[in-house]
Amino acid sequence: MMMAVVAAAAMLLLATGPAMLPSHAQHSPVNANAANCNCVIIRVDDIQDYWKQKPQIALLDIFINDSASLSVGMVMNHFGSDPVIVNKVKEGGSLFEYGIHGWDHVDYATLSAPQQQETISKAQAKMESVMGRSAKVFLPPYNGFDTNTLIAIKLSGLEIISASKADANPYAPANDTLGIMHMPQSTTYGFTGSDGRSHQWRTIEEMKSAVDADIDARGWAVVTIHPQDFATYDENGKMLDLADRERLDTFKAFMQQLREEGKTLATFERAVQTMNRE
Repeated sequence: MMMAVVAAAAMLLLATGPAMLPSHAQHSPVNANAANCNCVIIRVDDIQDYWKQKPQIALLDIFINDSASLSVGMVMNHFGSDPVIVNKVKEGGSLFEYGIHGWDHVDYATLSAPQQQETISKAQAKMESVMGRSAKVFLPPYNGFDTNTLIAIKLSGLEIISASKADANPYAPANDTLGIMHMPQSTTYGFTGSDGRSHQWRTIEEMKSAVDADIDARGWAVVTIHPQDFATYDENGKMLDLADRERLDTFKAFMQQLREEGKTLATFERAVQTMNRE
């Protein structure tokens, strides 16, 4: 039955477009030539219960203490039971935009259409139950998605997807045929080393270069961070449940430089609203 329902919904979406969707799933269209908001969206992926609490808390505190906007991507099957993490996200209040980073941390392009619809729907329902408001942003684990993902997020009331630059949709934000806005990341702070195991970090200069290029090209930029980027590693490369003050200070300095250059730290939704107003 579930498969038949999803298939029917998918056919309706592809055949009729966004106008036939329920009102909660619609949004104002975004002009590909909308005004330059000169803004940087920072998204944090992998927020979840009990795992590496100290690095998670430390990175969230950067934004809370600095009154800076952040898009928080939560793995919803593993979020909601840990009061330390849940309360810290809630502490961010209106500064924090809630994003779904999957139900489980899996590549959504490997899941069937019914699996995607079921898990994204469950994630949205749990977001509303635990956090008191729904998400508008989907941050796919491993940046993996396909057409079935777009249909599933549309049916669950999400409006924006942020993946990698491999996303073939225009850097606008521009609506695709389903009305989903695509706002891919510009760069990441941390990354896996060439050995496939070690955790490495980009310099402030490297991140700023990517940010400047994307703001020049499309009016906004997206920087992705993870709790792993702010953790301490032992001599064998094992990640510890301990925050790394040097990494925290480096990223705070990066944020400060952006502001000194007149750039605004924004959420995805606020960036879109700013460009639609101007």
